[in-house]
Amino acid sequence: MKRSFKSGLALFMAFIMVFGGATAAALASLDFGLPRWLESPFSFSANATEDEWKGEGSGIETDPYIIETAEHLAFLASSVNNKGETYENKFFKLVNDIALNSPDVFTYDGDDEENGNVTGKAAGKTPNEWTAIGSNYDNTFKGTFDGGGHTVSGIYINKTENFQGLFGYVSDGTIKNLGIISSYIKGGSRVGGVAGVNRGTIANCHSKKGTVTGSDRIGGMAGENWGIVSNCRNSGIVKGSENVGGIVGENRGIVSNCYNTDSVTGPGRTGGVVGLNNSEGTVSNCYNIGSVTGTGSYSYVGGVAGINSDGAVADCYYLSGKATGGIDSADIGGQAESLTDAQMKNQNSFANWDFTDVWTINGDPDYEYPELYVLQKVDVTSVEILPEDEEVVLFLFSKTTHRFKAKISPSNATNKAIEWGSSDEDIASVDEKSGLVTAVSPGTAVITVTAIDGGFTDIYEVTVKRNDAGGFAVTDIPNRIYTGGEIKPAVEVKFGDVTLTLNTDYTVGYTDNINAGTATVTITGIDRFENDKIANFTITEASASSFSVTGIQNPKYTGAEHTPTVGVKFNGETLTLGIDYTVGYEDNINIGTARVIITGIGNFEGTKTVTFNILPIEPEKITISDKTLELICEDTATLSAVIEPYNTTNQNIIWLSSDKKVATVDADGKVTATGRGTATITAIVEFSDFSDIRSDTCTVTVKLTFRQWIIKTLMFWWHLIRMFFEMFKIL
Repeated sequence: MKRSFKSGLALFMAFIMVFGGATAAALASLDFGLPRWLESPFSFSANATEDEWKGEGSGIETDPYIIETAEHLAFLASSVNNKGETYENKFFKLVNDIALNSPDVFTYDGDDEENGNVTGKAAGKTPNEWTAIGSNYDNTFKGTFDGGGHTVSGIYINKTENFQGLFGYVSDGTIKNLGIISSYIKGGSRVGGVAGVNRGTIANCHSKKGTVTGSDRIGGMAGENWGIVSNCRNSGIVKGSENVGGIVGENRGIVSNCYNTDSVTGPGRTGGVVGLNNSEGTVSNCYNIGSVTGTGSYSYVGGVAGINSDGAVADCYYLSGKATGGIDSADIGGQAESLTDAQMKNQNSFANWDFTDVWTINGDPDYEYPELYVLQKVDVTSVEILPEDEEVVLFLFSKTTHRFKAKISPSNATNKAIEWGSSDEDIASVDEKSGLVTAVSPGTAVITVTAIDGGFTDIYEVTVKRNDAGGFAVTDIPNRIYTGGEIKPAVEVKFGDVTLTLNTDYTVGYTDNINAGTATVTITGIDRFENDKIANFTITEASASSFSVTGIQNPKYTGAEHTPTVGVKFNGETLTLGIDYTVGYEDNINIGTARVIITGIGNFEGTKTVTFNILPIEPEKITISDKTLELICEDTATLSAVIEPYNTTNQNIIWLSSDKKVATVDADGKVTATGRGTATITAIVEFSDFSDIRSDTCTVTVKLTFRQWIIKTLMFWWHLIRMFFEMFKIL
């Protein structure tokens, strides 16, 4: 519930600070006249412009600033007096009867001419003294203040300064529909119950059970009037030294349809309606039944006007015998007529008055004289709630408030004050003054409006619900790539323009959020929300290129396809063949590089290619068929060799001879004896990459026949002799 002042302590301290002798000078030292802890929702911020008002109302005619407490009035006075605010073209509305002093401190009934019944003084208490709204010519009120038929009571002013009243100086402003009761207002010059000086309009106002007193220009409504005072009544004591009137002290404007019922006293220029009516002044359709007493030797005393200085007085009347000490029946050359008590109670005595819309004599035994319709008490007969909708449903997050309006009948009822209440403040609270309903918790509550006058009531049911999470706005969730585990992306959730808080406004759950495909996010409203909001995001297939492949060895050539079993992992988890991937092979028969092609399926896409080598079969051993050979020179023999294993890839045998003069060997292992001696025949097989060999040997012994020996010997000597002769030939 929105309240202007949230605690009794704040309210109590506010009265003390504002009214406890706080002069305009003292208030000027404060921030807008009030301490920060006292500022109501209607106070100005430190950097506000003159037409900026925090809280209820915007100051326009259809949405006026709302005045509902004494603190609000005090703030208005301070902002006009200390900050230069005039509130020109701004509107205020009083919505409550306001007491500026509590009854145990100050009550005034006008019986004591000087102080009234100031009960607080007997108890040693000092009343809070009011500082008028608009303290002088430079600080004036120019707005419109509508009292709404309410009253301000307990005004206590006991000063010597000029411009005293609820308002000090009103310039081009309007004060209307306001009552001033049980107040004591004392000042220097220009003192009035409503305003010290009026240069605007005072209309439909009244005062009773009070005293207005001062030196010069003292009036029940206004001390000095340059504007309009109409449809007003004074029923309080008015006293002064000069220019004293029941309605206006000195009139330079218009006074119409007004009357006075209480005593008016002054030594000079004292009148039942106006004290002095200047040449610019007009007084019409007014009357006085209160006593008018002149106390000075030069008194000008009149039942209506003390003295008329070339002004206009028309259709005005006073009760015969009420003006003493000065002019009576001869007042203003007969322009104000004296009537007997019987005549004063007879409508026919007021020939030019409007008894249709303005005046009435209703036969009330308590008051048989003419009364103003606008000031008569009109009783309330009913009150009705006027909702804007047939059904009022509030929510806990948005649309949390609803302001009810009420219609008082009749429309011209005097007291239109109402109070609001709720059957269950834990479900829906309501501001008792404004009718603003605030949702608190789910359920149903009955809102009741009560007319203060007569106690009439009307009710309306309000339903409070949690806001539907279906109205959540969820930001788009980007696609995610399959990880093998649960994917739980964070989500941003808004309701309207407000970003909500996880675990305060909602919780989040996930389904179908592991495998590739569409995953679901369920956002469930909590606390102020209910129901679910569904959002989705896509899990895309992971790339097979991220596979980790294990288990592939480099096999030896077999002549058949090699299809090694592979182990495939993703993020450390072993995948399943046929579910997560398939396997294909290329170039997997012959020696060389073979390829394994792993293709992602299911949660995977794309391929991963790994290679392995098909290795040749290397020789382990080679064995020559003969370990020794004995040959006769020029004989031949063929050796053979066996490579183990039999399927060794390289079957090429290399044959070598250690001494070709003894024996030679060809590529097929054929040994030819070439000379006497011993030679070693070696068979070699190389590894495919030439990194190693395997070998075996055969020892060959070659002998000569006798004939071969003779020939060899002869040939030796022949060569030797020949060489000898060649040497001598050279010589």
